Amino acid sequence: MPPLFEVVYLFSAANGYLAEIRRLDRDVIAHKSEIYQWLWLEDGAAQSLRFVAMASVPTQQRIFREAQLSFDDKRGELRWAAGQPIALTVEESKELPAAIAQLVNLHLS
Repeated sequence: MPPLFEVVYLFSAANGYLAEIRRLDRDVIAHKSEIYQWLWLEDGAAQSLRFVAMASVPTQQRIFREAQLSFDDKRGELRWAAGQPIALTVEESKELPAAIAQLVNLHLS
């Protein structure tokens, strides 16, 4: 089975992963929201984050309905709308552990 996605950004935290993925099973003319998706991966569950906006000054920022993300080349912070912020580390390899990658494939199918 061909892969359903490739990782664009990958962050690790003490309790999970945050990943922006590009779906490989969508037509190139599909809307960006169908091709690019952000996922919070924790405890055997995948949660999609609904993208609202982005900025890049002074750091990269992504705003979702559920949370806000700010990051640079080394670290980031995910701040849930109702909850504690989560410290993130940028994973340069962009390789999810096999069990997490399988979880993403199940989430996307």
